[in-house]
Amino acid sequence: MTFNLEVEEADEYELWAKIQAKEEAETALWISVDGEEFRKWGALQNSRYEWYWKKFYHSYDSENRDFSYFLKAGSHEVRIAIGTGNVQIDRLALASKGKLPENEDPNVIAQVEEQLEFEAEDATLLGAAFVVNCATSSNGQQVNMRNVNTNGVRFDQIVAQDAGTYILNISYMSAVSRSFRLVVNGEFIGQQTVVSSGAWCFDGGSPAIYQVEVNLNSGINTIEVTPFSGDAPFMDKIKLEKAAFETFSLEAEEAELIGGVNVVNCLTSSNGQLVNPFTSPSNAVRFSEIQIDQAGTYLLEVSYISAVNRTLNMSINAAESQNLIFEDSGEWCFNSGSPKIKTIEVELQAGENTIVFEPDGTAAPFLDKIEIKSNEIGGENLRVIEETPPMETAEDWMIYPNPLQNGQNLQVQIPEFEGNYSLIQVVDLSGRTIFSQLLSSGASHQIDFGTYLSKGMYVVLLRQGYVWQSKKLIVQ
Repeated sequence: MTFNLEVEEADEYELWAKIQAKEEAETALWISVDGEEFRKWGALQNSRYEWYWKKFYHSYDSENRDFSYFLKAGSHEVRIAIGTGNVQIDRLALASKGKLPENEDPNVIAQVEEQLEFEAEDATLLGAAFVVNCATSSNGQQVNMRNVNTNGVRFDQIVAQDAGTYILNISYMSAVSRSFRLVVNGEFIGQQTVVSSGAWCFDGGSPAIYQVEVNLNSGINTIEVTPFSGDAPFMDKIKLEKAAFETFSLEAEEAELIGGVNVVNCLTSSNGQLVNPFTSPSNAVRFSEIQIDQAGTYLLEVSYISAVNRTLNMSINAAESQNLIFEDSGEWCFNSGSPKIKTIEVELQAGENTIVFEPDGTAAPFLDKIEIKSNEIGGENLRVIEETPPMETAEDWMIYPNPLQNGQNLQVQIPEFEGNYSLIQVVDLSGRTIFSQLLSSGASHQIDFGTYLSKGMYVVLLRQGYVWQSKKLIVQ
């Protein structure tokens, strides 16, 4: 087949074809541009698409090498010959380097079952990256990307049912601290640096886990891992998990207070203050600009004080108000009473939300704050649960020495946790993740940063389930 393509201006271009190759057997095409020799383009099979855009690369021996063309303005001839397998071509595109034709003409998905876990050796290997055997890796193999940034691993069959934030778990091996470049759906996420996972495989070492948050689209996604500067860690596998919704709290006194609403002091409330909406329906407490990534059912916890049963209207996103009963919380604040929590199951939309509380003509409870939490169970549109505030049960955890001398090992004492493993992360003040690893709970661990940490302040994060805790770390 011969195609004539017009180029408006001279530039470096990448050749793309929208193809269908649904059979599992090996498929390949041969490509020639402007009379050059034919170059093989292999491993085109992909049963997840009816039609999808594929960027041309040169399949040379066992390598798939990135390839681009420097073209002058004018007409150019592209010839395509069938190599092996059943491949169909819908259209071609010449795109400036880094541009994605699928943004103009989307891929057509054939299979939408969620696929979020992949072995590195089964992904597309870029440049001179190669597979090595390792008995302690997840499938007995891992990928060595070496130290050239054109090498790497491309995971291009990631299927997410829902768009949103995901935790990318990268299983890697490296006896020393190394860095890599992370690109998600064409967006450069930045330099990622891992600490030593222990010994190399030939010395009995096992992979460690590096975690980073990424945003995925609904449908097909692509993640590329390439060396950043110097040798990259060996890649074992990746696994993506939907990020847990992080609880956020909004104080009533910091909301928009409408009408004759008053703020009063109360030592037992969360921020030392309460809001009294009084009785008038023209009064209101409005919580605005509540940003939610994904539409769905959430738990709304209302912290309040009232020595007697009282009622209050609530509306969400200007919908019809619901009249809620707030049972007595015990004593009033001036008699040392403490807030009680009323939990309501609500539907929130993706994007900005507004929650408004208004008196119904009778005396309203005093409002302390609201919290919005994830609801994993789901259920009816509005469900009310009464509960008393939980006691603080968080166990102590320690990091030492602190301050830490450059080159010194950090000791981390992690409390018991029913999930067995806890996540420890170290981030700098710009938010860049320096260290991220799952460690066993109920144990003391030694973290060797080498001389990688420069002088300054860092934050050490501990995650157990949905609970995050933090401690400041000073490096001298």
